[in-house]
Amino acid sequence: MARRRAISSPVYEQILKNLLTTSCVNFKSKKEKKMKSRKQKNLLLGLLLLSLLKAGDIS
Repeated sequence: MARRRAISSPVYEQILKNLLTTSCVNFKSKKEKKMKSRKQKNLLLGLLLLSLLKAGDIS
C-alpha cells in the first residue's frame, strides 16, 4: 500500500492563498475586463504608432 505524505502547513497555506487569488480574479466584473482590454488595445496602438514614427513610415 502506498503511504500518504502529509502536506506541511506552509505549503497548504500557499495553495489556499493561490486558490483564493485565482478565484477572486475570475469573479471580476465585465466592466473591469472591458476596461482592461481597451487599455491594452490603446497601449498596443500607441506602441505601433511610435514604432512607425521612428521608422519614418508616417511623417
